[in-house]
Amino acid sequence: MPEVPSQENRQFRLDRIVEVLELLSTSKEGVLLMDIVAALGIPTSTAYKLLAEMRRVGMIEATNGRGRQRLTKRMTELGTIADRNAQKFASVEKYFDQLADELAETVYLVQLRGRLISLVGFSQPIETTGLHPGFAFPIHASAAGKILWAYQDEDLLETEAVKKLANYTQHVHSTRLEHSISVSYYSYLLAKKWGGNAKATARAGLLHDLFYYDWRTTKFDEGTHAYIHPRIAVKNAEKITELSDLERDIILKHMWGATIAPPKYKEGYIVTFVDKYCAVKEAAQPMSASMRKRWQRYFGKESSI
Repeated sequence: MPEVPSQENRQFRLDRIVEVLELLSTSKEGVLLMDIVAALGIPTSTAYKLLAEMRRVGMIEATNGRGRQRLTKRMTELGTIADRNAQKFASVEKYFDQLADELAETVYLVQLRGRLISLVGFSQPIETTGLHPGFAFPIHASAAGKILWAYQDEDLLETEAVKKLANYTQHVHSTRLEHSISVSYYSYLLAKKWGGNAKATARAGLLHDLFYYDWRTTKFDEGTHAYIHPRIAVKNAEKITELSDLERDIILKHMWGATIAPPKYKEGYIVTFVDKYCAVKEAAQPMSASMRKRWQRYFGKESSI
């Protein structure tokens, strides 16, 4: 799928990005927009666009949906991956050396990192020399990758990409993560009741709003938020899991009504309408609770609101 360009998809100077990363690395709590403006001596609008682009590509995240920005876990770990890999392999290296000699083959220790196989370390037999496999390659490019993927116990809720949705407000009184979980749960129940693919519906429901910006303030030249964010969600989802055609169509079409193209599958209609139901419920819930309290105060009994 072609990449959907963002509003801020311009050529930012790399030195500016490095300066922002250096500034953010000095604070665990994160820094404010105006701190970056003052430190870099750039206009507020430029700093805002730069931060938006860095959030889009996963370099930084908002600590509470707005305000302070901090480095993502992925960015903070980048500088330590090599040292951690060396420590991991050191603990098993002697066993790998023995196995390599017994098999007369190069033996590799790899790990799954998103959609890539990452090399941790390797041992070669004493009498022969094999080729270096490279430090990272796609899952489908190796037997080890296919085996790891086949037996991967996938839990999307435990991925950083999904967990950081908790940092963003969605519908006034709910976070984006809370909203996504609700849509996933209710959609799963309906799909199961109506004979649909309940698992795919639940997965698509969880991932349908996998984007990292404030939709109230961020605007796009390429189209409305209703049109753009499903495409961004698909792109982000494909970084952490393999989507089926059904799941991809559900995510892309879940804004039908605000967009033209209708869902192709009944599961898509389920998620579309559950999404709207949850949005209204989340926005109106405090108002409903307030009306219930007033009813009890004035009439001294439970209401049916």
